[in-house]
Amino acid sequence: MLADYLQRQHLIWTRLKGLMVYPLIVLTGAFLLSCFIAAILSSFIWPNLIFLAGNPSPPVIAAGVWMAPVLLAIALVIAVITIALSPARRALRWRLPAFKESSLAQVASAIWLMLKNGVPLDDALALTEQMEEGTCAAVELAQWRQRLASGRGKFSEMAVPGSAFPPLFVWMIANSGEDLADGFRRASEIYQARALYRIELLLYSALPCSVLALGIMIFSQIQPVFLALTTFLKTLADMGS
Repeated sequence: MLADYLQRQHLIWTRLKGLMVYPLIVLTGAFLLSCFIAAILSSFIWPNLIFLAGNPSPPVIAAGVWMAPVLLAIALVIAVITIALSPARRALRWRLPAFKESSLAQVASAIWLMLKNGVPLDDALALTEQMEEGTCAAVELAQWRQRLASGRGKFSEMAVPGSAFPPLFVWMIANSGEDLADGFRRASEIYQARALYRIELLLYSALPCSVLALGIMIFSQIQPVFLALTTFLKTLADMGS
């Protein structure tokens, strides 16, 4: 059972890591491409337009050329810091789609494995709380244990839905009656399937979204040059008339 549990978790986390790495690669590539375009515009195209127009470069238009690289650099730094820092990863793991479903499946599978082997519910919740230390799930698990210690033996009375554990999760386990191990098993299977579905959905939607984001980035960088070029052509037309 432990081998099956670790195999399921390895499969889910492998896909989740792929889901994290792909946007990071696209973001890095977009930043490098944006810097290349900005360098070409500012060092070659933009000075030639200024020379032909005979006017100084408007500061607002010139700054717009480097606006996209600066924004992409900020987004890249935030993404790298988030992935590198363990507390940030643990906090986001219970808030982002697919990651949250995977975390719910992991918690349900761990508790099911302990209950099936005769571990008391309070001890199973305590160990799971220790595993999820520093997250919103640990706070809610601690509240579950407090209600259990106060005499609320039914799971529907002990477990209250919150930001980490949604109502569906609590409802599935509560409807299992006295066999809480089977309820946690079913919750693990359902949320594992939901996590895999959301991962596939996000992976297939990442490519078109990335292409759209790159197109918007390139347009935002070239737009100031188009504006300057339009102004230059209008000036030439006025001089000719």
